[in-house]
Amino acid sequence: MLTIGAVASLYPGADPLADVRWADATDEIAAVWFIDHLQGWAPRGIDTGTIGDPHCLLDSFALMAAGAAQTRRVPIGVSVTDPLRRSPAALLQAALSIGWLGGRPAILGLGSGVPENLHPYGLERPGPARYLTAACETIATLKRDAEVHDGGLDPWPRDGAVMGLSSAAEMRLWVAAHRPRVLEAAARYGDGWLPSSLPPHAYAERLRTLRETAERHGRDPAAIRTAMYTWAVLADTREESLRLVEQPLVLATALYRTEEAFAKHGAVHPAPEYVPTRTPPEAVAQIPPALVAEMALTGSLEDVKERIAALEEAGVEHLIVYDLARYVGAEGVARSRECLAELARGRAGSVT
Repeated sequence: MLTIGAVASLYPGADPLADVRWADATDEIAAVWFIDHLQGWAPRGIDTGTIGDPHCLLDSFALMAAGAAQTRRVPIGVSVTDPLRRSPAALLQAALSIGWLGGRPAILGLGSGVPENLHPYGLERPGPARYLTAACETIATLKRDAEVHDGGLDPWPRDGAVMGLSSAAEMRLWVAAHRPRVLEAAARYGDGWLPSSLPPHAYAERLRTLRETAERHGRDPAAIRTAMYTWAVLADTREESLRLVEQPLVLATALYRTEEAFAKHGAVHPAPEYVPTRTPPEAVAQIPPALVAEMALTGSLEDVKERIAALEEAGVEHLIVYDLARYVGAEGVARSRECLAELARGRAGSVT
């Protein structure tokens, strides 16, 4: 059965730890997740609802540690980080430390990185798939036991490396993979597979590839947890959801879409090489609301449940739902939590 994961805030004014405590107390929420960004998703200068500066973000690993220490049940994960801002060994140690603090496995979602977290800070590197594959190999090897491990893949060879904490705590590695080279890494090294925003047919096709690759490497495909991260604009009614889609903070998410996606809706992408801090706020006015309605889970809760059912049919076992409208209006967080709880009703289950 597909389970629902909630996304916690990174904004100081939106009380991230209250999100973790709420998820922990809501038994049918199967996990709580933090994104890991240096920049927010929206340009400065737009109406950001209740959060103020969209780039005033707390560190996700610090919040995961604090949340783990304050809760008892809910698995806590990052969706996702990359191996360029933090080295693979440091990521593993952090995830194991969070697992130790919470007395339950932490989930390390790992991808190749996004431009706004890398390029402005001088961290972008050629061959991101190579970095991700090598990071997955390092983490999967060192987390198995506390013995010395040599070997390793370029650019992280090992010479006398250990991770003694792996004998005292647990973590899970979920790999964000869409393309063949990184699907290979997920199939070889991942405890879970965590792509984002795929339609059901594309998800099912990539899942077949993942499972075939896992078998080729002698792994049980059923041992790899299948998940997906998706955006949503949640409300009780279709009318309210579509009204929320038109809010600038919600519209801004479409700037991550391709030029082809804009053209499909008769529009031109105002910032094809999108980095939030290099994009003027006026760009948001050029985004067709229909594009957001298409890419996110929108409509009434019944509409959203139908779309979730199609994803479950495609093989999704855990769906991480980021409600883009949760910061719109003073009642936004309460509305979002009520909707998430309704989507999760009857879907309790473990992700670790």
